[in-house]
Amino acid sequence: VVIALLALAITGYTGYSYVKSSLDPINPSAKEIVQVEIPQGSTTKEIGNILVENKLIKNASIFNYYSKLKSYNNFQSGFYNLNQSMSVDDLAKALQESGTPAPVEPIAGKVLIIEGYTVDQIAKAVTDNVNTKDKDDQTGFSSDEFLAVLKNPDFINKMKGKYPNLLASLPAADSGVKYQLEGYLFPATYDYSKGTSMEELVEKMLAATDANLQPYYGVLATKGLNVNQLLTIASLVEKEGS
Repeated sequence: VVIALLALAITGYTGYSYVKSSLDPINPSAKEIVQVEIPQGSTTKEIGNILVENKLIKNASIFNYYSKLKSYNNFQSGFYNLNQSMSVDDLAKALQESGTPAPVEPIAGKVLIIEGYTVDQIAKAVTDNVNTKDKDDQTGFSSDEFLAVLKNPDFINKMKGKYPNLLASLPAADSGVKYQLEGYLFPATYDYSKGTSMEELVEKMLAATDANLQPYYGVLATKGLNVNQLLTIASLVEKEGS
């Protein structure tokens, strides 16, 4: 009887340990992105098999039963960027969000542009990856590269063609301004991927400004103001206010 009870206890502990380890991340320190596709109409068991095939979980059956236990029953189809540092809970919660209809390049980091920053301050900000708490984590972009894009006449002319309302009143290169695009780069947090170029990052900032000013272009015209005058007044108010 003692031997039987001991065997039962060992079996129970072994089973508990296996289940627990199956719910934990495969590799807590993993950083590599694993892209998976969840086909429309997939069952929870089928999703578990997909995760096993991509080495994101250990056991599809445990994923299936645990999902039912926790009422994770509204998994969405699409493409997802996941990694081995995610637990079963993390994966289940991620898969309840809508996946993308096509593969999306994973985010490599984030750049934070704070309100009131000058171009020179933004040039320093684009080098800092704020996606992690590590202050030494860099983006791979350089300040010189950023400033070179802002001084590139070909790039500026290209942006004028894409955002005519925003850049119609942009100061001329020989007007005496240090940077033509000073004030036109919207303060926000910007995602970037490994393939993001410096020009693409700057365009994101211009596109954000254009999107935020869309409701006001008509109002400016009725008041006899252009965008450059508006941004100049806004910068004065911001500096005086602070």
